[in-house]
Amino acid sequence: MKSKFFVLFLIITMIGVVFGEGKAEKETRVEQAAKEKYVFYFPSHIGGADPNMQVWQKAIEDFQELFPVEIKYFATTEFSIESFKQYIETSIAAKPDGIMVPVVDPVAVEEPLRRAIKNGIPVMALNIPDPRPFNEKIPYLGFVGEDSIATGRALARRVLQEFAPAKPKHAAAAVALIGHVSLEQRAQGFIEEMKANGVKAERVATDLPETHAKETMTAYIMKNPDVDVIFSTATYNTPWMWSVMTQLNKTKEITLVSVDASPTSLEAVAQWENPDPNVPKAVATHSQNMFMQVWYAAEALYIYNRYGMEPPSIIATGPIVIDSSNVETWQMIVKGFFGDKGYNDNILW
Repeated sequence: MKSKFFVLFLIITMIGVVFGEGKAEKETRVEQAAKEKYVFYFPSHIGGADPNMQVWQKAIEDFQELFPVEIKYFATTEFSIESFKQYIETSIAAKPDGIMVPVVDPVAVEEPLRRAIKNGIPVMALNIPDPRPFNEKIPYLGFVGEDSIATGRALARRVLQEFAPAKPKHAAAAVALIGHVSLEQRAQGFIEEMKANGVKAERVATDLPETHAKETMTAYIMKNPDVDVIFSTATYNTPWMWSVMTQLNKTKEITLVSVDASPTSLEAVAQWENPDPNVPKAVATHSQNMFMQVWYAAEALYIYNRYGMEPPSIIATGPIVIDSSNVETWQMIVKGFFGDKGYNDNILW
């Protein structure tokens, strides 16, 4: 009888030791992991001149408060591919725990990013992906951002809805930066959707700087006076397109479409039903959830470093179409990031 009690005692003791030590070991691992601070480098194409930078900085600040992570952000006020590539090289040289990067020009950044990945630095693409086929694209862990072709299509459908039961005669998609993957894809999606619905649509390479953009669109409209829709593929380009419409006295004849949940675009959409032809207005814009892009990319790198788990190949954050039906909600959201003064300061009209 005593032997049975002794055996039972040993079993209970062993169970306690096994589970007790397992819990202790788990707690130790958690404590050690919590003490580690991961460093991610973030070379970017969005600098101080772009209001979206404030959204990204807010996402970085909030993420760093909740996770043992430091994110080092690099960008010039005015984008150049040379400076962007140098920031990538700086990131690689620092040997960080991860790199978050928009693939603005896949060919230009391919060599350094492949080198980083080969050297064991995990890379997450955000905002702009490598659009090439799977066997050709840069082998980053995953991409977080909008489907830019879907964005163009969604905004084109919103324009078609506005014109129904009639249709636009001629739509011009203004590519605000030649070669920029997302802007080119937005224009592509917009044009494809318009053509699929029997509407003439063409790409207009307005590009930079402002004077060139205005001159290019002015010349295009003068050559094509039937243009009744302009799709601006970048926020900063939208006021330039409105200026062209004003100079040509076509604010009543041309419907303007913008992008991004920026103060500039939101204010234009909020004025859509204002009959005053001198008040800047746009039928719609969109959100690609810029805040989520930074957050999810950083979180993916954190989980990969801490647990070794790879993220999905694509984490979609948009598009969400914004028009007069939901613009007030988005104005409140964005003011929450910028504050009233910051919001007003970033209205480019």
